[in-house]
Amino acid sequence: MTTSKMCKIWRRIQCSAQPVLAGLVLATAGPSCSAAQVAKDTGDGPVAAPHPVDLRPQFKQGRTTRYRVWTLRQVARSSNIRPSSTQKAEIEGELSWTVERVREDGSATCVLTLDWMSITATQRDGTLKRNDSRQASGDTGKTYALLRAMTGMPISFEVAADGKIKSVSGVNAIHAAVESKTHAPSDLDFIQSATDLTLLTAAPNKTRIDDQWQTQFIWDHDAGKMHHDASYKLESIERLADIPVAIVTGRSAMRLEVDGSYFQDDGPKPEIEMIDSDFKTQIMFDLTRHEAVGRNSIEQRTVQIKIPIGPRIVLTVIKEHIHSQALRIAEE
Repeated sequence: MTTSKMCKIWRRIQCSAQPVLAGLVLATAGPSCSAAQVAKDTGDGPVAAPHPVDLRPQFKQGRTTRYRVWTLRQVARSSNIRPSSTQKAEIEGELSWTVERVREDGSATCVLTLDWMSITATQRDGTLKRNDSRQASGDTGKTYALLRAMTGMPISFEVAADGKIKSVSGVNAIHAAVESKTHAPSDLDFIQSATDLTLLTAAPNKTRIDDQWQTQFIWDHDAGKMHHDASYKLESIERLADIPVAIVTGRSAMRLEVDGSYFQDDGPKPEIEMIDSDFKTQIMFDLTRHEAVGRNSIEQRTVQIKIPIGPRIVLTVIKEHIHSQALRIAEE
């Protein structure tokens, strides 16, 4: 992809995020704009779609796509026994997605390889901790070691013809390379990352504008499993930088399933409840290569924790805000 095409699509992601995702965009985004402005400036815009489109992957053996990814995660904690605090982590990186093998039923083996990743964490006291896999060392030993272990390590996925990931392999090699596995990504974490990168899951092979479909996901959470009942909608077909692109929006109703085995048997049993949640996403899907060219997602969760200590109840409220974007930067 040329630099000019990439800039047009990146600008479209930033602009379209405003109406779809309540005005939240990257901190580095320029002035707000609209899809009409993008069409005027680039000659692109909505196109007629009299026939249904296929939103399934349509894998091609040997095809490789490179993405630039960015995530901002903010966690605010308040408690009735200690001062409130906020932590922030900004994650950036580049990775490649390669279709290694395609089967007769349309399923495929795909390989994700992380080229580099950096994490800049703002601590509760305001200090910064920077770790970058491209550097010779980092500020946090275990985090830096994990980034280095993940870099260049191929992770293989078995993907169904409808884009649903059935299994993953190669994560054990990362776990073996790090001393502490407590915060190392799980198999399910990698499946979630791949799902949120290039694929549309369970999309119909014949989809018209305003058509909707549903699917479910179960992802890891610090307290157990997070269930997503996701609903997607084909909003429009547009031409961006000479690419026919399907604009798909999605929302999820979430439910937290708490895993009691995480808690100590001899300690007080906390009562954990997710009292508020919201997930919205927009996917720009290339209809020529049948893969995502860009994504913009925002997830917000509020979890309440009550711990009985004698006659008192220790109450902690954790508010998470996660904003993620991905942009295709090259394809082969």
